[in-house]
Formats: sequence, structure tokens, C-alpha cells
Amino acid sequence: MIPYIDAKLKLWGEWRVRSEMGQRGNLKSSLGAWQTAAVSSSRSLLSYVPIDDLEACELDRIVAALEETLKTLLLEMYYYTNPTEDKLKRLGCSERTLYYRLHVAHVKVMEALQDAA
Repeated sequence: MIPYIDAKLKLWGEWRVRSEMGQRGNLKSSLGAWQTAAVSSSRSLLSYVPIDDLEACELDRIVAALEETLKTLLLEMYYYTNPTEDKLKRLGCSERTLYYRLHVAHVKVMEALQDAA
């Protein structure tokens, strides 16, 4: 796992949740709106850190371009909030395989971000 990429993907996952709730553009949102979003999505308030929409869209584009296995893995890890055991069942792999694939996905995302810069 690459911590820097992990942090970016966590923000991307939160951005996807907020975008479904119609709360994109958090730079214009108030703390009260973040609290409402955190409570209604049962996610931690601390995880509601603003992410620039352009950065999130770039990550969304990068994830969408990955092979299906890695794309599904990243959605499972950063978008859905179910426990690890459920993730393993849905992905049909062992925990070791999950973290190996997660590292591979992190490397591909990091390379794509570097190519875009």
C-alpha cells in the first residue's frame, strides 16, 4: 500500500459518496453540510475533508481506465463501507490477494497521476 495514494483514494471515495448526495464542490459547503452528510452516510465526520472537484474527477477518470478487477477492488475498498470479510467474499479472493491487488492498483494510480503532471 502506498500511503499517499491511499489518502487520495480515501478522499476520492468520500467525494463519490457526497456527489451521489448532491454535495459536490465542498469548498462552497459549510461545516454543517459536512456534518449532515457524515451523519446521513454513517461515515466519520473527520473523513469529510474537502477535495478539489478537478482532482477528484482526475482520480475518477484514472480509476475508470483501470482493468475491471482493479476498478472493482478500488470501489470496494474506498467507496463501500462494508467489513473486510464482506469485501473478500464479494471480490472472491483471500486477504493476501486483496492487499497485493490493492498495491498493484496504487502503483497504477500513482503512475497515471505522474503521467498527468
